Amino acid sequence: MGFTGVKNKLFTIFNDIAHVLKPVEVGPYPAPPPDIQTPEDWEPHTQLYIHNGKTQTADITYSPARAEHAKGDIFYTLGWKAHPLEKRDVILDFQNRGYNVITMPLVEANGSIGTMAENITRMKRTLFNKSSVLHDLHDENHPLFVVSHSTSATVYETALQESKIDELYRPDIELVIPTNPFINARGSSRSEDPIISRLYRWHAKRHMDDHAGSPLADRLYYLACGLVDNLKFEDPRGRPTHGQILEISKYGDSLLESYNIGEASDSPVIAFISEDDDFASAAVAKRYYNSKLTLKGMRSVEAEHNVLLNTELRSEILDILDEHSAHFKPKHSPSHATEQEEEPPEAFIFA
Repeated sequence: MGFTGVKNKLFTIFNDIAHVLKPVEVGPYPAPPPDIQTPEDWEPHTQLYIHNGKTQTADITYSPARAEHAKGDIFYTLGWKAHPLEKRDVILDFQNRGYNVITMPLVEANGSIGTMAENITRMKRTLFNKSSVLHDLHDENHPLFVVSHSTSATVYETALQESKIDELYRPDIELVIPTNPFINARGSSRSEDPIISRLYRWHAKRHMDDHAGSPLADRLYYLACGLVDNLKFEDPRGRPTHGQILEISKYGDSLLESYNIGEASDSPVIAFISEDDDFASAAVAKRYYNSKLTLKGMRSVEAEHNVLLNTELRSEILDILDEHSAHFKPKHSPSHATEQEEEPPEAFIFA
């Protein structure tokens, strides 16, 4: 490396350090994104639910298949602080491939804690309630798929457990695909990282209201891990606060401790887990999903925290949905009643 190369390298290092030492300013997070246009065929709906004695509404978006005959219905549950328009390309790909997409975001949390319980309540009211808007939109002649991302995977799994305890309606779900499931944050798992998790939880309790990556200690950690670009190009308002991370991890800890009630009756699962996810713990997610009797496959990938934003992986997921859709037979169809049911597609077991 010549003198110019050394000079540029030093300049980059000092620039990164200066960026890390600069205080972070955090304001309200905009939702929906102001610069993305809603497609004309997307229909807004609302789902009523009661939480803490108050009637609330969940925004549901219905995006019809852009094909003469729909292959199935996808219930797409978004991650933390995500709006459907931010996942516009994902939803459009689903539509163009012939699927109706019913999208539900999580509760808009901003910097507050306490929304996980509300997310679970409205998941139960939407998915595990036969009279919900979701099931009004879902055609029983189509297979129903659940595709979740990050925190919504924990919300779904917890709601599933509670639906068994509360003896709620259990829909026929052809396949569940969690992507980047956030059971525990990387570094916060007591079982996977007992020493680091103590340090992290001590730090998090001192910065409950600060977004991850905002306190100086966080930024120095990002610098040490070579993740300064995350600080430069990510909006800190899109990250959860440390208090929210502890809250989500608490529900993940509960899932790890209780595992599954009556799991043999659960829907089949194929999980997509990113090994280089700098947010959700891949090790914890693998341990949780490997415990499920209905696991049909686990795909270990390198897509950071964005499996569904990776076009190749998204296409792979759509191929899996197509396989299951092709083998689907409605329960009330004559062929289902008279013919021997075909074997489902071979399990997708991945390294």
